[in-house]
Parts: sequence; structure tokens; C-alpha cells
Amino acid sequence: MRYGLGLLLSVIPLQYASSETSQWLQFRGPAASSHQPQASPPIQFDAASGKNVSWQVDLPGRSAGGAIAVDGQVIATSSSGMDQRRIFISSVSSKTGEILWEQNIVARGRPFCHPYSANAAPTPASDGERIFAFYSSNDLVALNLKGEVVWYRSLGSEFPKAGNDTGMSSSPLVIDDTLVVQVECQGDSFAAGIDTKSGELLWKIERPHQANWSSPAPWVRQGSESMVVLTSGVDVKVVNARSGVTLATLDKGASTISSALAIDDRLYVAADGMTAYQWNATTNKLDKLWQSNKLEPGNSSPIVFGATVVALKGGVLTVADAQDGSIRYKTRLPDSGSIWSTPVVCKDNLYVFTDTGRCFVLTIGEKSAEIVATNELGEMVLGSPAVSDDSLLVRSNTKLWKIAKSE
Repeated sequence: MRYGLGLLLSVIPLQYASSETSQWLQFRGPAASSHQPQASPPIQFDAASGKNVSWQVDLPGRSAGGAIAVDGQVIATSSSGMDQRRIFISSVSSKTGEILWEQNIVARGRPFCHPYSANAAPTPASDGERIFAFYSSNDLVALNLKGEVVWYRSLGSEFPKAGNDTGMSSSPLVIDDTLVVQVECQGDSFAAGIDTKSGELLWKIERPHQANWSSPAPWVRQGSESMVVLTSGVDVKVVNARSGVTLATLDKGASTISSALAIDDRLYVAADGMTAYQWNATTNKLDKLWQSNKLEPGNSSPIVFGATVVALKGGVLTVADAQDGSIRYKTRLPDSGSIWSTPVVCKDNLYVFTDTGRCFVLTIGEKSAEIVATNELGEMVLGSPAVSDDSLLVRSNTKLWKIAKSE
């Protein structure tokens, strides 16, 4: 179902040269890994003095999601107005901080959510040609890079019982020309694959009828079909990205907030602390490798880089061996508050944002993690940061920030 939308406020033609390291196209970035090994964002920055803050931009509402970077643009969503029914998609020049274009529409689904969250809770996504903005109200809009609407679906209108009063926050996933959305709640609970070009429904599968805020995760293995991992408090399901055909199922509940992570033939799931599985190409099943109840991601999603797995819960950072799950060490972050965003790793540095706007930067070593900087934005951060070249792009409660080394 497609509809016409409101007035496009402004459109400025854009011509940017993009590199692999400048793109951060969806929640958790490339392969949903939260890892950009070639980037070197500044370790120290400060909002009050402007140190290493390239720009900050006021946006027209609140957000609990993160930003993405595509073709020289930083894309963020917002929601405001009565019941946060007014929803926005904003494009900001990565270079200058200038607002390039902005879309403003009215949500047709259920916009109600917890006061701590926002209707603009999911992180948007892009395939490099289009931008996909998804909201707690299950409004889904696709735009081109000029900000022109390509297609729109009101999943809240199509499935009136999809939603809950706490709010939805699962971020969309782009994979194999398919946009995957996970709409799981007590009523109309499903996951769906939607064609990125046309907005047509490719597949839809019923999901457990309970609230779930985790996001679909990509699983791309060399020489194999692309897969999507769906986790819930009831099961773990692996489906074909384009057809939605179920390839493997674990009748085992996982975290309803933290999302899974797949790297090569391994899958890491926040279940019983954390559990790692190996894809068995002979049986097309998931073989359990290890499980550790001392390794739990909490609200954040797990991060794996090299032979290291990182989990963060309650201000305690746990670093373990990705091969067998053995714990290497734990580090407590002082006065951390609550942490909802998933950290990012750039080279050997881990950037952790708290809900108070504090950012801890830690160097992750073999035997210990050292806090090398504590930075302040001074505004709530719930969404995960994006990494573009040597900068951090941070969506705080009402602003968008670019953190980069001052010239």
C-alpha cells in the first residue's frame, strides 16, 4: 500500500565522492559489526568548549535511534508534536553541517511510546541509492538521496494490532535488495521482507506474540545465500533474505533488546548470557560452540573483532575470547548511568555513549581495558553512533553532532 506524502521542504542536488569508510548505512554499520578498523575518530572532545566538534545541528524533534552516513549526507529521524505523531527525516551535509533537505509527515500508525523513548526510535537504513526511515508507529518511507519520496507503507494501517504502548524500536535491515523489518508485539506480530525499489511485500512470516525490540541481523557467508537472523524471547530463526524461507530455527529464547551478530560461519546471540553457534553447511543447522552466562550484552548488542568479543551490561565491560567464550577480564565504567546504545570499535579504541551524553573511550588490550578519555556532550544519547572516515556521527536527544579532529 503506497500513499502520497506531505510537502518536500527543500531539495539541494548533491554530488559527493563516497568511499567505503565514509559509508555507515544502517544500525551497527557494515555487516552490523559496530566495527570500523580503519577509522581514527578523536579520543577527546567536549561540547562546552567545542573541542573536536566539527558541528552540531538542532533537529525538529526527539530520537532514540542513531544516524547513518551515505554519499556525503548524514541522515537522522525525529518525532515531535502531540503523541509524537509528527515524524521527520533530515539530511545534513557531513562536511558543513548544513541541512540539505527535510521531509515532514504525519504518522498513521500508533505513535505511543514510553516517555524515555520516541516514535523515531529505529535507526534508518540505506542501500546507497535510497533511504529507508522506519518509526515506532510502523510508518515506513523510502526516499531517494535528493529527499524525494519513492514509496511509503503504513504497516500500522495494514496491520492495526501491530504496536504496543511502550513503543517499537527494531531497526530495518537492507540486504539483497530487500528491506527487512521486525514488527513483533502482542498483537499483529510478524517479520517482513519488502522490495527496496518498489515497496512491494516479498514475504511475511508470523512471529511470537510478545513485545520484542531486537533488530534483524544480516548473515552473509561466502558462496552462500544471504540470510537474516531474527531473535525473540521465544526463538532464534534464520531465514533467506530474499524469500523469507526458514533455513534454521532454535527453540530457545534470546534477549528482546540486544540483537544478534553473525561473522563468517559464526553466530553470536544474547541467550543464557551469550551463546555462539557454528553454521553446519552439511546439515544446514546451527551447532552450539560455547555458552557463557558471565558474558551478557544487556541493552547493547555484542561486538566481535578479531578473536575478541565485547559485552556491556550495567556499566560493566566484559571482554572474552571469541573462540571459546572464556572471560579475559572485566572493567567497570565509573558513573556510567544507563547505556542503551551499542558501542563502536575503531582500531583498538571502544567508544561507549551513556544516556547522560557521556562518552568513555577505552583501549581494548589482551589483559586489560584502559579508559583513555571521558567526554561530555551534555545531552541524552540513546542511539548508537555512526562512524564515517575519521569522525563520529552522534544523534543525541535533540541534536546531531559530528565529532572530528579540529584542523
